[in-house]
Amino acid sequence: MSPLTLLAAPLVVAGVFLLSGVAKLGDVSDGVRGLREMGVPDVFVRDWVARAHPIAEIIIALGLLVLPTPWRVVAGVAAVGLMAAYTVLVIAAVRRAREVNCNCFGRRSEVVNRATAVRNLALLALALAALVDCREASAPVVRVFSGLDPLAWTAILAVTAGVGWLIGRGYAASAPRPDGPAAAAAGLGSALTRGDEGEADEADERRGRRSAADPGRDVAFR
Repeated sequence: MSPLTLLAAPLVVAGVFLLSGVAKLGDVSDGVRGLREMGVPDVFVRDWVARAHPIAEIIIALGLLVLPTPWRVVAGVAAVGLMAAYTVLVIAAVRRAREVNCNCFGRRSEVVNRATAVRNLALLALALAALVDCREASAPVVRVFSGLDPLAWTAILAVTAGVGWLIGRGYAASAPRPDGPAAAAAGLGSALTRGDEGEADEADERRGRRSAADPGRDVAFR
């Protein structure tokens, strides 16, 4: 693989980390909930972790984009470590065979499934490729503007499209619609309850009109 083609890896990984970090900024409560649901050890399920997590992702993304070697190696190692941790947690959640919501890209939670695991494995492979790309002395953003051959642009666009498709698939089942017999029964019960309440209100209203028209009759009736 040529150095210019390998350039796709840090660009895509940095883009994903940047998107994820910005989406989770200030989202502390959902961040803690996501950590807990994903099975993160209790020692890390803290508010300060939820606050620091997106900032760390943004710093890693910027490091992959703008730092020259050898400083970029630190960002590359951090990206591999973080993506490996994500992948282990996702695979463990899938193996538990129960519905788990991931706060991977902010408030729009996704249901963790096999597609999420495939996406994370692909991103882990790209993070490893980004670490290999650190052998290039200049930063990726510098090489982007220094001129790329058509093969490099094709590789970057193909990898970006593939990762974007995998991210989109992860959100396809994020909010299951309340359809089916159970939802229909619940709706019917709610409608019947509203109907009963309406009839009771009408009866009370008629009784009140009769009492106003003939107070003595109401007292005798009671």
